[in-house]
Amino acid sequence: MEIDSSTPSSSNGNKDASSSVSSRKRRFDETDENVEKKFVAGSNGEQRRKAVCKFWHKKKKFGFVVLQDTEEEVYVHKTQIKTFPLMLNEGDSCVLSAIRNDKGKLAAVDVHVDGCELANAEAGKLRALKKIAEMKQDKPPVFSFKFSSESTLDSKEKIAKAVSDYEMKITPWMLSWLKKNQVPREVKRVCQLLQRELERAAQDTAVDSEEFLGIVSSMGDIVSDQLMKRKQARLAVSDSLKNKHRRLEKQVAKASEAQQAAGGESSATSENKCNATSAAQTGSAGATDQKMTRLQGLKGQGPVEALKAIIKEFGPLSKKHLSAIYQKVTGAGFKATHGVPVTHILRENNTTFKLSRDKEWSVSS
Repeated sequence: MEIDSSTPSSSNGNKDASSSVSSRKRRFDETDENVEKKFVAGSNGEQRRKAVCKFWHKKKKFGFVVLQDTEEEVYVHKTQIKTFPLMLNEGDSCVLSAIRNDKGKLAAVDVHVDGCELANAEAGKLRALKKIAEMKQDKPPVFSFKFSSESTLDSKEKIAKAVSDYEMKITPWMLSWLKKNQVPREVKRVCQLLQRELERAAQDTAVDSEEFLGIVSSMGDIVSDQLMKRKQARLAVSDSLKNKHRRLEKQVAKASEAQQAAGGESSATSENKCNATSAAQTGSAGATDQKMTRLQGLKGQGPVEALKAIIKEFGPLSKKHLSAIYQKVTGAGFKATHGVPVTHILRENNTTFKLSRDKEWSVSS
């Protein structure tokens, strides 16, 4: 069996691929001095030339434009676009400088797309702040219950259809500010609650009556208000935890500097703190029992009042400790008693409770 010597081996293919990648990198890793020498001027001698996008590969972030004066094709890479967003669409007009690369082909540098602002750090910060402000003001979609008089659906089917339509509207709205894995659960909870209340109201009044439509309007306002509070609480928590790692690094740096300045005294101080902590833990058992005794009437209170009573007795606590204390005092879980988890109550009542940097909840003053 003869092997065709003209067919390259796999190793040669890998070398060719790596060399092409390195050549593409060198194409834009050039100094300003080299770029100035390779500028290709237009038909009238101008350095900045107008072009129109012919093709753009969104996944690979490159494309080709056609120069207006000579109708030549020029290669454009994302790294050479100086406006935001860092991409082109077919038909976009732009201004660029053309150079001749190592292979003798035209490539674009310093590309400015018409109608787009410069992509610098300050502009990026302003866009991010503007997006956050718009997201905070964006209100949830309104629940509507509209059916024609010729509809053959019964009352339960009409309610289910209206809730299903609302679910499709509310899902993308929640995706704009809530984590993707939490959205289905939250949407399901809201829609089930809404459907249950509407079905209960439909037992007393006809779904086509003015009274039922008034109930639907008030229920829609209540749901929108609760969702807006949930969103504001979530955004507040996200803002407070956004720079958490940076703050912790600063605290660790300050602690290490203080320890170095203290020298040998730091070890003695830490021993004294440990002794004081152990003594406090030994003597606090009786005080904890007294606090538990004062919270015996916790089960008859509402969820907000119960959490406020626990925090007033024990001070700032994490959601895990709040749930554990409630279960120990009442003998039943918080969610099993009130139908919602502790986190939901804390975040929806963000004016009553506030979250510290240590992830502990306290009562707002």
